[in-house]
Amino acid sequence: VRHDFALLSSINHKSTVPPPELGNLTNLRLLSLNGNNLTGAIPPELGNLTNLTKLHLSFNNLTGAIPPELGNLTNLTIFHLSYNRLEAGEIPDWMSGFTNLTWLGLGRTNRIGTIPSWLGTLTNLNFLELRENRLTGPIPAELGNLTKLTRLDFSRLDGLDAGEIPNWLSGLTELEHLDLETTNRTGPIPSWLGNLTNLMSLGLDQNDLTGPIPSELGSLTNLRWLELGWNQLTGPIPSELGSLTNLTTLLIRGNDLTGPIPSELGSLTNLTTLWLGWNDLTGSIPSELGSLTNLTSLDLHANGLTGPIPAELGNLSALQSLDLSDTSLTGPMPSSLTEITTLTRLNFRATNLCVPRDDAFQTWIDGIRDVEAGDATCGTGTAQSPDRAALAALYNATDGENWTDNANWLSDRPLGEWYGVTTDAQGRVTELAVAGNNLAGPIPVELGNLKNLTQIDLDDNNLTGPIPAELGNLSAIWHIDLSNNNLEGPIPSELGNLANIEALHLSRNNLTGQIPTWLGNFTNLEYLYLHSNNFTGQIPSELGNLPNLTTLWLDSNNLTGPIPVELGNLTNLRGLWLSDNNLAGPIPQSLTNLTNLSEFVFLNTNLCAPADDAFQTWLDGITDVDARDAVCAALPSTGDAAVSPGLALALGVAGGALLILSGAAALGARRSRGATQATSR
Repeated sequence: VRHDFALLSSINHKSTVPPPELGNLTNLRLLSLNGNNLTGAIPPELGNLTNLTKLHLSFNNLTGAIPPELGNLTNLTIFHLSYNRLEAGEIPDWMSGFTNLTWLGLGRTNRIGTIPSWLGTLTNLNFLELRENRLTGPIPAELGNLTKLTRLDFSRLDGLDAGEIPNWLSGLTELEHLDLETTNRTGPIPSWLGNLTNLMSLGLDQNDLTGPIPSELGSLTNLRWLELGWNQLTGPIPSELGSLTNLTTLLIRGNDLTGPIPSELGSLTNLTTLWLGWNDLTGSIPSELGSLTNLTSLDLHANGLTGPIPAELGNLSALQSLDLSDTSLTGPMPSSLTEITTLTRLNFRATNLCVPRDDAFQTWIDGIRDVEAGDATCGTGTAQSPDRAALAALYNATDGENWTDNANWLSDRPLGEWYGVTTDAQGRVTELAVAGNNLAGPIPVELGNLKNLTQIDLDDNNLTGPIPAELGNLSAIWHIDLSNNNLEGPIPSELGNLANIEALHLSRNNLTGQIPTWLGNFTNLEYLYLHSNNFTGQIPSELGNLPNLTTLWLDSNNLTGPIPVELGNLTNLRGLWLSDNNLAGPIPQSLTNLTNLSEFVFLNTNLCAPADDAFQTWLDGITDVDARDAVCAALPSTGDAAVSPGLALALGVAGGALLILSGAAALGARRSRGATQATSR
């Protein structure tokens, strides 16, 4: 039987392993198995399908390595592996033989190493997706040869070398989708991006871009998605962006933009999302924004906006979320807002706005599911205190109605009577302890307004999203515990302002990026728990500047490189956990200065212990040591006795390097972890 194609995509099979017998269908030209919850390894037998032109294996749970036998499939035009759980590995060099390839999808496939320059030889490519991998190094200039590209997605490759947006992109005039989110891009946004007139989406958010937004972006009239948020952009929002009439999403929040909101944005009648919050915009809200009748989300918060809410915003009949908080807006909210029957979230806390007292408006606002307000009714002067507003924001953001204990929350009782809240004599919040209380949702930025807070315990909940940069405003705080949640993103640099911090618990989350070097400025720090996250890069040598540190847990991350010798300065250290990382090399002799160390764990790493007597004596003196059985020693000379077979593994044999001796020649059996370790983790 002649089989030309096998199409089994997205039919929700129960988890199963792809059968190797598929390799017998040698006439097959199309094999589509994406979205089937497939598990196990990719059968190497698929390499027999030399007539295959399209191979779709994406959106499964496949594991193991990419079999090199697939290199036989030189007729492939589409190779889509994205979104699987493959074994960590580099992008295979044998893919350079796929010269007919038009589509290459390797997103979220656990790729490591550098982006290979030979990708630039696949000149038929029009789709290249490498997003959400652990790739490092530069973006190769050879990719500028891919002049047929219509989609280039490198988003969330946060291990790439810092660098400007590559100039060679200016030659890829067919591009329709360009995503460089979280790729460590620096410098200005180049004006030549305005020449890529086929662009439909442009993502440059969460980088370190500086300077103004080029007015030339107003030439991208096919653009539907523009995301420039969370950079360091300055200057005004160009009025030319009002020419992007096909735009549905405009995200520019989290920058340092100044000046007024351009009235020209009112021409973007296809917009559904407009986020301009967290900038330094001034002036009034343009009444022209009332023309955006398709808008579902409008975020203008944390700006210097003044004046009243224009009545025209009542025309936004599709609006679901409106955030005007942390501005200087004043006056009564216009009654026209009651025409918006779709609104589910309204935030106007920390403003000078007030709520009309008439029954119609009160009924409307009571019908909104999520309201964060200053509790100021026009004419009554009952504005809420900043601490009460901050706690209310936490309750509303984290499903307070379903907390395990929410006694007195949102009531008019003193804050010190709210569950988990401690106040000082003036009624200001000093401690917030709601650990293990079923909080679910993001940490609201308003917690940064608790100016007297000294301790915060939000661990063992289901908190999501990033750690708010506003927590860096808590200048009195000495204890932070956000562990055992689902927080993501990097540790915000603003936390570097917390000079009094003594205990920082961020373990067991999904945090990414590098461990910040500014942690070395926390000279009062005693406890640092960063384990069980997705941190990358090397251990910063600056951590050696923490003279009071007693506990340092960095295990279960993706850290690389050696242990910095500066950690030998941590003479008060009692616990050091480094296991389950990609650390490598000999443990530095400087650690023998750590005479107070009672726990040292470096299982599942490529570290080795120096063989000299002084180091081994120090290691034997530690109460609890969990380590891979590896001792590093100098390579034997020509006349030395041979190392017994099976006892040696080469770590790197060039020029007198190291030899790892395992088994009987290595570390003896080590004592197990103590009960205190189990409880503290």
